[in-house]
Amino acid sequence: MEKTTKKIVENTIKLNSLSQFQNRKILFALLNEKSGESANRFNKYKFTTNIKDAVKNSLTKLDLNYDTRHISVRNKKKTLFAITDIPQYLDIELKSQYLELVNNNKEFFKNNKVSNEIIENNKYFENLVNNLK
Repeated sequence: MEKTTKKIVENTIKLNSLSQFQNRKILFALLNEKSGESANRFNKYKFTTNIKDAVKNSLTKLDLNYDTRHISVRNKKKTLFAITDIPQYLDIELKSQYLELVNNNKEFFKNNKVSNEIIENNKYFENLVNNLK
């Protein structure tokens, strides 16, 4: 009797459409004015610094699209909820909103304890945004 073995085929379906960006950096607005379920998710991932960790903490592609492109009006200033270094999510026309997010985070740092990783990430994005052309 001939012994047969079944070849195991690995599932190649991507479980999350953001997996291709998992090592890319992301910076979230630490002063959050979201409400409802989106605020609950945002509060889980806002202290992460890369897409992989943000996804592990409930970030969805819909959240990423909204957080990096939707301009929120806070105290008569237009701001975004996130910046990422994924090229297709960066827009030179949003440069002032990116800088507003970075500067708001600096204010947050003055009154709140955050990790060095978050502070360094904020500096990374400040440099990235200042060099947008």
